[in-house]
Amino acid sequence: MNRHSLIYPVSLVLLVFGCSPPATQDDTGRESASTPEQFAESFEDQVSQYIQKFPYQETYNYALGYTGGDPDRLNSWLLPPEPALVKAGEDPVVRTNNDTYYNMAFVVLDDRPLFLESKTPSGDRFYSFQLMDDRNANYRNVIHPDGEYTLYFGQKPSVIRGEPIEVPSRLSVVLLRVEVRDKNAADDVAAAKSVYRGMTLTGAKPTTYPQNPDLLTGFDANVTLTAAITGIPWLPEVAYVQEQWDILDALVKLLPLAVVELKNVFRQEGQVDFIEIAGAAREALGSELAPGDLLLQFDSRIRHILVDEFQDTSYAQYELLRILTSGWTPGDGRTPFGSSETPMGWPR
Repeated sequence: MNRHSLIYPVSLVLLVFGCSPPATQDDTGRESASTPEQFAESFEDQVSQYIQKFPYQETYNYALGYTGGDPDRLNSWLLPPEPALVKAGEDPVVRTNNDTYYNMAFVVLDDRPLFLESKTPSGDRFYSFQLMDDRNANYRNVIHPDGEYTLYFGQKPSVIRGEPIEVPSRLSVVLLRVEVRDKNAADDVAAAKSVYRGMTLTGAKPTTYPQNPDLLTGFDANVTLTAAITGIPWLPEVAYVQEQWDILDALVKLLPLAVVELKNVFRQEGQVDFIEIAGAAREALGSELAPGDLLLQFDSRIRHILVDEFQDTSYAQYELLRILTSGWTPGDGRTPFGSSETPMGWPR
């Protein structure tokens, strides 16, 4: 596996991570996975059990694939000290407008704690330790960490370094994220790498790899199929309840005021974001019925427009494209193109 290939499927891990299934207590008092023999008799209960256990089994499979089943790769960063840049918009975990350095660790907490540390804190960029439990949810997001943090599961250790953080599950994920503000500026790249390298994870490693829970063996094929389509009822309700309408009404009133305040901040700071740039361009072009001078100039000069990643086009960006091509007709020598992966037709 390429050492940089880990980042792109990591969203799958974060969506389903949690290797500890709903547990019972074994003879030693430690948690152990329940088995298919404990299923209730009814078909519906078996489907429910399968849905509940599926993410845990899948997560174990992902962890096994990323670490190769080597306990020495647990409780430490999976990527090397020299970071790989994930370009803005290609982040599969959280889409951002900034380039980012990532690292990740699968951690197993038994009797001894682990220690996170941020040795080179910075006030001019976003960076964090994102911590996820076995319920597929963040239990802590340490933004701009500074100093040490002690991760522990179960009984609080006698020795604490920095801030103690109780981890709600024996297995967990630590995701490291550092913003690169300008990838073309050597000083900014060096500063981001310094923050990245200063974010450490240390502590004892397990002597053996966690045993495969084997949670899905024994389920009937009909149970598996039914579980796969059972997610349909989890879709949102067709209609809002009154409380949701009240929230929507409040948002409709609040957001225009927030936009005014945001524009004031833009003026004060002399800076804008990508959305503001697109909106200003859209206003400068005018409309199909009342085109601005800029649109008239572009209409005579632009012959072809290539749109890459058209499937990620926002409504505002689509409107900008629609206005730019509003006077174009098939056969007049002017053509909008999409990339090979995302072909597009004429905007309608």
